[in-house]
Amino acid sequence: MKLAIALCLSASCVAASSAATITVPGDQPNIQAAVNASNPGDTILVSAGTYEENVDIAGGFNGLTIKAKGKVILDCRPSGASGTGPGFAVASQNVTIQGFTIRHAKGTNPHGVFAAAGADGLTLRKLTIEHTDSSGIDVTANSVTIENTTVAGCDGGIQVTGADAVISKCTVRQDGNTGVLITGNDALISKCLLITIEDGEGIRVAGSNAIVEKNVVDGADGPAILTDGKNPTIRSNKILRQCDDDPGIDVSNASAGLVENNSIRNTYEDGIEINSNVTDLTVTKNKITNCGSEDEHGIELSGSNCTVSKNVIRNSQKDGINVIGDGNTISDNVIIDSLEDGIDVTSGANDNTIVGNKCLKNRGEGFENGGGNTTLTGNTMKNNRTDFADNGTFATPPSGNSFTTGGVGTAPEIDD
Repeated sequence: MKLAIALCLSASCVAASSAATITVPGDQPNIQAAVNASNPGDTILVSAGTYEENVDIAGGFNGLTIKAKGKVILDCRPSGASGTGPGFAVASQNVTIQGFTIRHAKGTNPHGVFAAAGADGLTLRKLTIEHTDSSGIDVTANSVTIENTTVAGCDGGIQVTGADAVISKCTVRQDGNTGVLITGNDALISKCLLITIEDGEGIRVAGSNAIVEKNVVDGADGPAILTDGKNPTIRSNKILRQCDDDPGIDVSNASAGLVENNSIRNTYEDGIEINSNVTDLTVTKNKITNCGSEDEHGIELSGSNCTVSKNVIRNSQKDGINVIGDGNTISDNVIIDSLEDGIDVTSGANDNTIVGNKCLKNRGEGFENGGGNTTLTGNTMKNNRTDFADNGTFATPPSGNSFTTGGVGTAPEIDD
């Protein structure tokens, strides 16, 4: 046994010692020459300077690491030429690329970093990607990690197709398409900054079990955050501006999931929109201010069996919470200064429970019931234009509520 262990350790040492370090331009004149001369597991160190080339890391270089030492610029369009493709094209697994500034990708697959397939385990770290004719990063692979990377002035930000993507501490600004787009399950997008995203979403994830947390979106033409898949977690994000006819947070196709502790300001449409194909979502402890500038709501709830609780909603341009779906619980929210109703359960919405909410100083009704079999318990509705208006039916008579005005009858419209 001891002999076997010794032989195993010896083999490990030989494998570890076989990995080489290749310098550019010391050992090889450029990055591509260094890649061609490398073996799997080698490290390439690139000295400061500008390198006018497109680097192809084909299959067979698994575990290769390429690091910039100092300020290294990879110019993909040498001397103003038409360009031949991306800065780095990757087809090997477990490759790491770190520290480069990549510019001017043009032609075929004009990305700073591109991988069509086969690049599982790719790590991109501390890159700056500028002025590419398509997205700064476009990767089709699983288990991709992109961190501390900036994409600026490109026609698209970071795009990953594959499972288990991790996008952390990245910045996308002045972007001509979606800032971060992930297609695949189990994605994590964390601590990213998205600034002035044109013609697309700030962050979009199509896949189950997405975690979108602690990001800042300051200006997006689509939704600031959009998830399309089961069991998303959207928490502790800041949405500062949302510049077109779309919500701040848009949730689709979710069964279960959590939208928690987000701060949402100045959206043109709903602060949070829960679509009709969503069930069993929890929306809690969000702060929503000055949303719905295009005559929309703080929260629009078209889903069913969801819980909307402990949110603070101020200055909505229409209703604070607009309930369209069935079987939802709306509890312990504070809604102030909406231009229309605090909470509106619309016609055709059934079996919703409204409990423990405070609706204050709204210019329409504090609470308006147009739905069927509504439960209304323990709410405080004060200093609204009308505190309580009932056009629907209740499962049991309302109880424990505090109203100063209102009653049964047609609710007055805001423009009466």
